[in-house]
Amino acid sequence: MGLDDITFLRKGTDEIINVNPCEIEIKRHVESEDEYGSLISEDITLEKQTVRIAELSHSETQRLVIEGVLKNHLVNVTAKFDADIQAGDRFEFCDKTYKILFMRKFWLGGFSKDCIYKQSGRAEELNEEV
Repeated sequence: MGLDDITFLRKGTDEIINVNPCEIEIKRHVESEDEYGSLISEDITLEKQTVRIAELSHSETQRLVIEGVLKNHLVNVTAKFDADIQAGDRFEFCDKTYKILFMRKFWLGGFSKDCIYKQSGRAEELNEEV
């Protein structure tokens, strides 16, 4: 397994995304300390990223609703190896707000960032009531 294998898998990920690409703008909540140790909390917006958002199968969604596991709409998110997407991030899709539940990196031949060939995760629609 070498660089050619990683390149091949990354191209495959690009092809998967290009079947139905979606450009999303990630909003991330970050906290840091200032020089006095006070907590600074802010929301930042990252550069737009191209991903593929796919519906879960209807049978899986229905099963999760019946079991009481799922209350909101879920989607799968497939991203390129170098995407900057983390659990807790939010984005807009089809006029609804989603929150990333998890993103997993897929590796081949090691655990350095050079061995990542894609990222995949799940996002939940938020029903924000004011």
